[in-house]
Amino acid sequence: MSRPPRPVPLRLPALVTAALTLAACGQAPAPQPQAAAPRTGFPVTIENCGRELTFDQPPSKVVTGYHPSLETLLALGLGDRIAGRTFFGESAFLPGQKETYDKIPQIVREFRLPRALLALLVGAGLSVVGAVLQDCT
Repeated sequence: MSRPPRPVPLRLPALVTAALTLAACGQAPAPQPQAAAPRTGFPVTIENCGRELTFDQPPSKVVTGYHPSLETLLALGLGDRIAGRTFFGESAFLPGQKETYDKIPQIVREFRLPRALLALLVGAGLSVVGAVLQDCT
């Protein structure tokens, strides 16, 4: 009489998936209340990430790495103060901003680190699942 097939234990893959899901869904720290900047002028001191930063005058040039901040600067008419930008080629632009966007130098072509980390995690997960399934047969 042949032995019936043994059911594949799904505990380990389920545990790994649950651990990765819970780790990815961690809460961000609560924002700390910030003191309002003095309206009288400069110098202005702000606290950011536990560091105090003092500005003696308004920034003359900025680099944007986030599409909404770029749109905000362009909408405020501060396009001449943008020194560089990252790539937002797949993003939609507000009417009339695409031409100004194209004139700003692109300083970062693409972000490779998140893609490389994702590939590493997917590869590690597949190898663990493969080893578990191979051990079960």
